[in-house]
Amino acid sequence: RHPAWADIRAVATEIARLTGALLGVLAEGGNAAGAWLAGAVPHRLPGGRATARAGRGVRGMFEQARRGYLLFGGIEPSADFAGDAAAAQAQAALAGAERVVAITPFATDELRAVAHVLLPMGSFAETSGTYVSLDGTWQSVPGAAQPVGECR
Repeated sequence: RHPAWADIRAVATEIARLTGALLGVLAEGGNAAGAWLAGAVPHRLPGGRATARAGRGVRGMFEQARRGYLLFGGIEPSADFAGDAAAAQAQAALAGAERVVAITPFATDELRAVAHVLLPMGSFAETSGTYVSLDGTWQSVPGAAQPVGECR
């Protein structure tokens, strides 16, 4: 997230090349490789293919506030965005939206304050899923517990 990330990566890549070292890069979040494969990033289609018409990323949706937002998976506006300024921007955009729907395993006070509708979902531990590591390894896991009540 550093503003000079492209330059830092270029220098690190050159150092690795000159020294014969391997360069490793950590993903932006859990299952980032899976998001690319699923087409769940603004500039990719399923299979990781490039799209001719890119959508907006999360930052863009908060910089140019939308009429509505769908928060999926337990998003906490004050904690799930890069830095205090981004979190404040997210909170302001959500507070000003006509409609915010949160599909979440956690009904927190913060979500109750910004969401017009809260829909229950099972947590990651209650659902089966597949994660894709940065080296392309698929790791499938079964749910460890049954979802509570009406969660899906």
